[in-house]
Amino acid sequence: MKKLALLLVVVLTGCAQLPTSGPVTSGPVIDVGGSEDFAFYSPSGPGQSDTQTEIVSGFINAHIGPQNDYAIAREFLTEDFAAAWNPQQEVLVRSSTPSYEQIGDSRQQVTVRTLATVDEFGEYSPLETVEPRTLFFNLVQEQGEWRIDSAPNLTVVSSPVFSVVFQSYPIYFFDRGYRYLVSDVRWFPVRSSSSTRMARALLDGPSKWLDGAVRSAIPDQTTLTIDAVVIEDSVAQVDLSSQALTADSRMRSLMKAQFDKTLTSLPTVGSVQILIDRNIQEIDAVDATQLPLSPGTPVMLSDTSVYRINGSTAIPIAGGSTHVLRLSPQSIAVSETDQLLALVNEEGLHLANLGSTQSELIDARAGILKPHFDADGYLWSVGSDSEINVFRDGDLSTVIEQTEVNRIDFDVSPEGARLVEIIEHEQGTQLRVRGIVRDSEGKPRALTESINIRSARPQSVSWLGENQIALVERSVTDSTIVSITSLLGETESGVSPPVTVEQMTTAGNSIYVMSPLGDTWSRFGNSWRLLVSDAVGLNTAR
Repeated sequence: MKKLALLLVVVLTGCAQLPTSGPVTSGPVIDVGGSEDFAFYSPSGPGQSDTQTEIVSGFINAHIGPQNDYAIAREFLTEDFAAAWNPQQEVLVRSSTPSYEQIGDSRQQVTVRTLATVDEFGEYSPLETVEPRTLFFNLVQEQGEWRIDSAPNLTVVSSPVFSVVFQSYPIYFFDRGYRYLVSDVRWFPVRSSSSTRMARALLDGPSKWLDGAVRSAIPDQTTLTIDAVVIEDSVAQVDLSSQALTADSRMRSLMKAQFDKTLTSLPTVGSVQILIDRNIQEIDAVDATQLPLSPGTPVMLSDTSVYRINGSTAIPIAGGSTHVLRLSPQSIAVSETDQLLALVNEEGLHLANLGSTQSELIDARAGILKPHFDADGYLWSVGSDSEINVFRDGDLSTVIEQTEVNRIDFDVSPEGARLVEIIEHEQGTQLRVRGIVRDSEGKPRALTESINIRSARPQSVSWLGENQIALVERSVTDSTIVSITSLLGETESGVSPPVTVEQMTTAGNSIYVMSPLGDTWSRFGNSWRLLVSDAVGLNTAR
């Protein structure tokens, strides 16, 4: 493997990073200029008289440099194969240095211990365990030097390199009712072709774990007329195939909203222009106010009432004290829209109208976790070791039957398309996220297969905005740490609050924690402020 000289290190801002593990591959980071082509490692090309193993290992090492469509890596290939090799088809994230074995006169076998894969549409798939992947390379002599004339259409990078060279990008789909945009995080090399890859990912559809939970307004079989999104004067021109013509005017507006929200997340894109078969389309924009995501307001439960937290003041919610004094709940949920109060005590889950003194026991189970109202007005009643139920308009229905796992905490995303939960099993605690499948009326019917999120000893979880979560974790010294984490487990920040955290909730981009003594604190930047005392529980009113 070639030695690399350090040229220039640039600081990445706003770039999500995955946890690094395994051996670190040394190499420089070079600013290559251009709109998005920055912060890349600069690999070396082939050397004269390189052996077959050195050519193959040099080729794999050159995967750290995606600039100019992996131009350095292509130098290790024959002239014909360099034009045919497709590095975008798959990425292997490795845990350790690959092993090389010569088989035959001109064939190399490489074994890669793989932690995760990324497909051509940027979908990141962590593996349950490290899995060996065997790759084969054929070599020939070209102008007296060994070159590769057959190789897999993929790239191989270590986890630390992946966190630098790749960046997360949100791809937006709609909830099942076409009311809210839901982000689906994908990973691509930070490069000028990101807009094209994001558009292709959007056309391909949602990730497997969101399939059934979200939908697209883009007609099936729609493709890019040319495999490129051209950006001129900050306008991204997306030229779609004729299948897009089958969408009516409303669906075209929603379709454009998906492209707008997806592509304007790039710093080089200010607006999006839709074309169909090279003809510019006049599409009415969807007003952003038609796609609201209410951040909610923090609410506090005391021994005597329910309060809305406003700054450092706790304001009693009218009608709450009657139910709290009678039922002595340990957790509550509030629906601001319907003026409903849900209360959990030893008997189970009760539901009351804040304008009435009457309440109803709607789910008589022990061990019900803190309840939540979702964006559709459904009340989620989740047992710690039993089924997941939802309630609305007098009907309690089961979404998931009883399972063997023990749940510690859960939360429903603001738009109601995703559920994050902490479960406990023999190996410890695990954080995972699932899509919520709803029928045409918005009723939850099932949950998708889960994907695991990297975390260390999670204790409490709450959604923070559209694609992040706030997490309370217990450290090795048994103190509590509050961190902001993405859906793939890369931690943006982690801070130790001034107290041990017993409960947590979020509202918008703010985090609120409660100590065992009932003191409630809020986080502002990296500092904490004491708000109110005497709390028994915290939640977010929807």
